[in-house]
Amino acid sequence: ETSFANGGQLSTSNAEVWNSWGTMVKGMKWLFKADAPLLLNLKPSWHKYSWLAEFVAAIPNYRRNTIETVKLALAARASLLDMARDANIDCNFEHRGILHFYKSKAEFDAAARVSELLAEGGLERKAITPDEVKAIEPALNTSDVYGGFYTETDFTGDIHKYTNGL
Repeated sequence: ETSFANGGQLSTSNAEVWNSWGTMVKGMKWLFKADAPLLLNLKPSWHKYSWLAEFVAAIPNYRRNTIETVKLALAARASLLDMARDANIDCNFEHRGILHFYKSKAEFDAAARVSELLAEGGLERKAITPDEVKAIEPALNTSDVYGGFYTETDFTGDIHKYTNGL
């Protein structure tokens, strides 16, 4: 069962695992921000702290886990498309790709390192210039964009129609 509000984004380009020291540094900074993208209540709980310990313990496997996650995402995407085709489900797929853009060289370089891992897992993702970012997303003000990455094979669809069609 799904709601009508659930996203239907199939984004293999977001297959990087979160278990990294960079995420830990960001998380420490977020602890003190009310509008952080991830909030963590520091109230002690065995479950929470054991989960955090497991999260940190997986950091040495970041590279391998990211590559394996990309492989899994690619296989899942292929299976989803096959099932939709075989069941003749019209779920409004929009094959427009997914664009990630960055405002600094440091952000872009970090994304380039992730892109190398995604490529090792089999994902085709293209580095693009600010002009190419603008061509893909004309409404975006790219005056402060350093560059981006575009994954043409990522797409969206209506997950409610998909699940009901199954």
